[in-house]
Amino acid sequence: MMYFWHIPWPLWEIYRACPWRRELLEGLLGNDLLGFHLEQYCRNFLECAERVLGAQVDTTAGRVEYAGHITWVQPFPISIDYDAWEQLAQGQRAAQRMARLRSQPDLAFPLLGLGVDRLDYTKGIVSRLEAIERFLEKYPAYQGRLGFIQIAVPSRTQIEDYRRVKEHVEEVVARINSRFGRGAAHPIHYRYAQVEPADLAVYYRIADFAMVTSLHDGMNLVAKEFIAAQIERRGVLLCSEFAGAAEELSNALLINPYDTEGVAETLRQALEMSPEEKAYRMARLQEYLAEHNIYKWLVDVFTTLARLREGNESTALSAWKYLGTVLQRCLATGNDLMHMSSKILRLGEE
Repeated sequence: MMYFWHIPWPLWEIYRACPWRRELLEGLLGNDLLGFHLEQYCRNFLECAERVLGAQVDTTAGRVEYAGHITWVQPFPISIDYDAWEQLAQGQRAAQRMARLRSQPDLAFPLLGLGVDRLDYTKGIVSRLEAIERFLEKYPAYQGRLGFIQIAVPSRTQIEDYRRVKEHVEEVVARINSRFGRGAAHPIHYRYAQVEPADLAVYYRIADFAMVTSLHDGMNLVAKEFIAAQIERRGVLLCSEFAGAAEELSNALLINPYDTEGVAETLRQALEMSPEEKAYRMARLQEYLAEHNIYKWLVDVFTTLARLREGNESTALSAWKYLGTVLQRCLATGNDLMHMSSKILRLGEE
């Protein structure tokens, strides 16, 4: 049995405050394979298992023995359907949507940036907006030339802390637009709404840069979606060093969202980068993601599960039986999922 933990596993110094720290660890160690996005999260988990439970831990191998059971702890950086996002950004329909967006008066800027996030305090939206505000202060020549689209997807609206985040974001947007707006054109174009993937791909494609400013994030797939949709290769990704994606995307410009001045300077670097360097960086990012897509992730998970106990036939059979069930459901659902399952099978044969 395998479980994938999608968010960061905290350091021991933080995890120790959890009242149910023992019960949570014991439950997760009931799995044969436990997956995290990054090696660092694996190390954090192993330290917690050792300190809280007194489990026998092999950090190098990623192995935990507790209560007579062995659990393997391994990194599996999750990804996206690269081809699907690339295809959404192409074609006549996407071109028509781009033209409609560009014709809007509030997007009539020579340069456009983009942020796409759930409206969550961990995404660093306020920090991002404050860095843009500081950039416009330091470099007034960009006032009236730079616009920024912030798409904020509603999240946990029934929780008071999230409502306060929403209010704070809207206050900062209003302040920046009041300071730097000119007529009908305001630098921050704020959308508080769910956006369909086809429309989102168009936003990704028209952006001259995208900002991922997570204060703490397991992976952040927005960064990867932006790369896949950049078919002209003219955009630049600014990615928080605290997002898991930063570990893989070495040709992005890494930023510290807590450093407003630093982010403002990196934004200037992105805007003044030559077209040749932008294209080179984006091409390298795209080559990596085209290979390390969601299908490779899935095959890696099931292959590891099947092999984690060499010679244990029941474990291997259980893993592949489950994969077979997934594929059967894909085949019964429709052509798109049939295409997905064929990709999985091809990768599994390699």
